Amino acid sequence: MTRWFRSAVSATALLAFSTQAMAQAAAPAAPPEKLGSVYVQCDGQPAGLSGAELAGLLFLITATGGVVGGLVGAPETADDGKKAKAEAGVAACTAALAEEKEELRRVQLTLARGIHQIEAKNYEAALADMRSIPAVAAVKSQERGFQRSLGLSALELEAATLVRMGRSKEAEETALRMAQIAPWDILNLMRVRRYVSLTADMSPAKQAFFDTYVRILPAGLLARYEAKQWAGDWAGSAGDLKTVLAVQSSFWAGEPRIEAAISARLAVALMLAGEMESSNAIAADVRKAVDDLVKSGKALEQQAEVSQAEELLDFQAIGRQFAEGRVKEARTAFAARSRWLSPSAPAVALMTARLRAGAAPAELTGALARDPDQLRTDALAAEAGKIVESDSASQVLYAAIRPYARASNYNPYTRAVWNTAKSRYVLKRSGKEKHNGEVVFVYGAANAAAGEAILLHCALMARARGKSGFMLSPSRKRLDSVLVMFGDAGDPAIETSVLIDAGAVIDALAVDMPRPVKR
Repeated sequence: MTRWFRSAVSATALLAFSTQAMAQAAAPAAPPEKLGSVYVQCDGQPAGLSGAELAGLLFLITATGGVVGGLVGAPETADDGKKAKAEAGVAACTAALAEEKEELRRVQLTLARGIHQIEAKNYEAALADMRSIPAVAAVKSQERGFQRSLGLSALELEAATLVRMGRSKEAEETALRMAQIAPWDILNLMRVRRYVSLTADMSPAKQAFFDTYVRILPAGLLARYEAKQWAGDWAGSAGDLKTVLAVQSSFWAGEPRIEAAISARLAVALMLAGEMESSNAIAADVRKAVDDLVKSGKALEQQAEVSQAEELLDFQAIGRQFAEGRVKEARTAFAARSRWLSPSAPAVALMTARLRAGAAPAELTGALARDPDQLRTDALAAEAGKIVESDSASQVLYAAIRPYARASNYNPYTRAVWNTAKSRYVLKRSGKEKHNGEVVFVYGAANAAAGEAILLHCALMARARGKSGFMLSPSRKRLDSVLVMFGDAGDPAIETSVLIDAGAVIDALAVDMPRPVKR
């Protein structure tokens, strides 16, 4: 498995930071006396506590070693296992809302009720709950912290509802609004990413999303390359794959430039873009690299990647035959498979359309029997299915309810973030590293604030070193650390298309983490 494919896994692991609060599946029905209050039945959380009540609860937890629930008169504790489902959950949330007066708690309860409406397939009611959030929050809906936390929650759950209603375009547009509100929050962008493969369109909003996403998480280039193929931008998709390989080469100069599966995808993209000479040259290099892996025995360690590369090379060879006028040979080779899995769906659809043109009915067998338009339709439907039919779909819905973003989330980072003269976040190199660049590690909680603190510190360090920006490594596994290179556009090791402008980051994030005032 190559570093870039490990990066795709790492991106999934990174997103887990945003879902640590995911609700567990509801427990089996409990006796009535153990169901919990309507609050806990609604969202697993007790009624809101005042500051004094919270202080008292903390004292009780300390004094009793954490055993509070059994104390007479003690506050109810959170219990995800007691959440009701579907209509029962709707009823519990409605009852809790009738009692609750505090705006933020009412927002949480309303979002939870919307989730229960989704469970009950009452989608119009769910949509109404999600869209009522600004009114429920009242004046708090205008606060920056609200908009970047619970406001995002409402939009994400609205998108989730629209997908289930079959309104994919609206779902995608709604999710892209999330990216506009918090464009430097990596967790937010990764959650938006779930919804940007629902249509083939490359709208200006989607372009803007990807423009930031691939900078903050360069592994996202593998997502943008496919999005460009859906939009018919084959040359652009090839450009993204070239950038993938170039960024890897910048951070790990000692590793081979050929990544079998990614380079094979590049050969296919260039073939579909009509750049046959370049496509054939890369395909030949990949073939040699795969053959060398097989001869060395290392192919057994990288079976998935080698299998993908082999299929992609076969696909490229068919395109070469077609370009050379050997259409019948190309049709026979294409139809020999019942289904193509490694090339992207739009690539398969385009090749199918090219080969079916002018074909006799007897030639339309195997993979060539499939209608190209239906291939595209089915593939987009499958993207929606990933969201709706996932085993963790219910957990993802509850995880969308973010904690309120308070100023106190950012305060612990501010002083260290602005200290560029003696940075405690940029780790010293030992001289034994196998990578280029420097590791930046932000001490503290692994939350959205930590992710933005890293970006702001990198921007300030770049400016302190007289550089215009910085470039991040694709193999990011943690929210609180990243491998970074500081530089300017045009520097040999810097890929300008993924260079993050230091000034843009400072302007955006210094609002939440302003320069400390000397006293």
